[in-house]
Amino acid sequence: MSNNEECAPTVSVVIAVKNAERYLAECLDSVAAQTFQEFEILVVDGHSTDGTEAIARAYAKVRFLQQDGAGFQNAWNSGVRAAKGRYVAFLDSDDRWSPIKLEKQVAMLDADPALEAVIGTMRFFMEPGEIPPPGFRDRVLGQDHVAQMPGVLMVRPRLFEKIGLWGEDWQIASDIDWFLKLKDSGLPVGVVPDLLLHKRVHSRNLSYVTASDRIYPTEVLRLLHESIERKRAAARSQG
Repeated sequence: MSNNEECAPTVSVVIAVKNAERYLAECLDSVAAQTFQEFEILVVDGHSTDGTEAIARAYAKVRFLQQDGAGFQNAWNSGVRAAKGRYVAFLDSDDRWSPIKLEKQVAMLDADPALEAVIGTMRFFMEPGEIPPPGFRDRVLGQDHVAQMPGVLMVRPRLFEKIGLWGEDWQIASDIDWFLKLKDSGLPVGVVPDLLLHKRVHSRNLSYVTASDRIYPTEVLRLLHESIERKRAAARSQG
């Protein structure tokens, strides 16, 4: 084993940011407080004009990168390409992890080499003083459920070679598209039953603000069409 391999972190944590100073310290605090500490943090910045960079650089284990494209999908992909870890995890800059998040998922992946990814349980919480954004169903607040979203995901990097990186041609549904590809692939995915992610709800949540406009149903139709085509192609190859 080379010296570089010996020094490589177990987990690369990818955080996409743009003018994220309001919540970023709380987000990074939740990573720093993990019970499993063998990680690096890749903060991928979309050319912020506020104090985002100074906040990020104040934390140990942070590598601060400027993305070479635009959009959160491009930032995630930039982080994946720069990652040195055996596993890759993702966290939105306005959310926070439970302290056991990395420990539980690393243990599950280490125990079963056949698993390509692990997801887990999340809980929404409302930012004090905010009202729910358009498109958000407030009845889900305070309820824990297994989620297919980047904030509860940990993957082996080889999975991106099998099903692709995050699609950069989506305005809203890039994460939905990726998880649908994962489901259609039939590759094994583990589930940690513990609460791993606390997802903040506020008026600037991109996914809920934009879900109420005309872009969302158009992209949903495209998702369904592409999923059907993948399944047909898989059936033809098996036949």
